[in-house]
Amino acid sequence: MQRNDLPHLFLSEKTGNIVYLNENETKHIRVLRLRNNDLIFCIDGKGYKYLVRILETGKSYTRGEIIEEHFAKSSSRMLTLGFSPPSLNRTTWLIEKSIEIGIDFFQPIFFERSLTRNFPSLEKYESKMRECLKQCRRAYMPVILPVKKFHHFFPVGYDYILFASIHGEKLPEIEGNNILLLVGPEGDFTDKELQQINDFPNSFAVKLSENRLRLETACISLLSNVKAQFA
Repeated sequence: MQRNDLPHLFLSEKTGNIVYLNENETKHIRVLRLRNNDLIFCIDGKGYKYLVRILETGKSYTRGEIIEEHFAKSSSRMLTLGFSPPSLNRTTWLIEKSIEIGIDFFQPIFFERSLTRNFPSLEKYESKMRECLKQCRRAYMPVILPVKKFHHFFPVGYDYILFASIHGEKLPEIEGNNILLLVGPEGDFTDKELQQINDFPNSFAVKLSENRLRLETACISLLSNVKAQFA
């Protein structure tokens, strides 16, 4: 098996050159029929990636020895997705696909027309986020920021604020390293919210399609278009 094809698993603990994997990751090891002395990659979601030799697989844990250590420097460009959370299943799908594409921060926001007024605890998404990180082999775990009400949301420090709008324009050439992508609820922003967004520094309305898009489709479309500029 080539190195690039080695399984990527999430470590739960590191002591010196020894790493431990929890019960859930150990189940993956059994499914993959890995044995002692087999090699895997372990990631921690904080930039580190370890080439590990399996030493022992117990009923609820796996112990391994670090052979090599790699550290991926974080990108200077950070993308934040500000969105109105849909249902739990749709939000889970949105988080999964956004991680694959390359989001850095999630900012759930309750707008006036948001249909959902309840955002589950972060533990609801933690398992899925870890699975996505392993699948796409990213070095850093994205962060879900505390939910905000829009009238209490005052974005600062962003070089660009790009918001989805049927009345927007083609995505401009983007400069800067800290970018906020903003997508409203199914019923769109209210006129008052639009005025507030337009008053944000460096805000720009982006038209994604001639068609009416579902919330999560608009999020993925906007994110994909922005990431394509940086590819």
